[in-house]
Amino acid sequence: MSKGRRLIDKLRVGLWWYRLVAEDEIKDDDGEGLMGQCRHMEREIAVSRKAIGVPGGKNTLWHETVHALNYQLDLGLGEAEVGRLAHGLESVLTDNPDFMGLCERLKEKNEQEGAI
Repeated sequence: MSKGRRLIDKLRVGLWWYRLVAEDEIKDDDGEGLMGQCRHMEREIAVSRKAIGVPGGKNTLWHETVHALNYQLDLGLGEAEVGRLAHGLESVLTDNPDFMGLCERLKEKNEQEGAI
């Protein structure tokens, strides 16, 4: 794979598709620099180019994805809770690379048996 190639350009979160974008600079409403930002109304998740390829970069994407879920499901999570949940999800999936394959096999088995 060539360096800089995009793996995906959109991510389905619940009912909505979010466009994934990398930006040179992301700022909040107060002008503070951010590593990432979930823009609900635009259905967009932005990640700073600074976050890409650094150890915490993957967590930035998870963090913004949890923000999208929080918004859609009206969970009422604060920034600290979003961060902890993002870190936990990333850890489970990173530490257990076969987990999603198991989930897919269970889904296929349920579909074959006619279960919902």
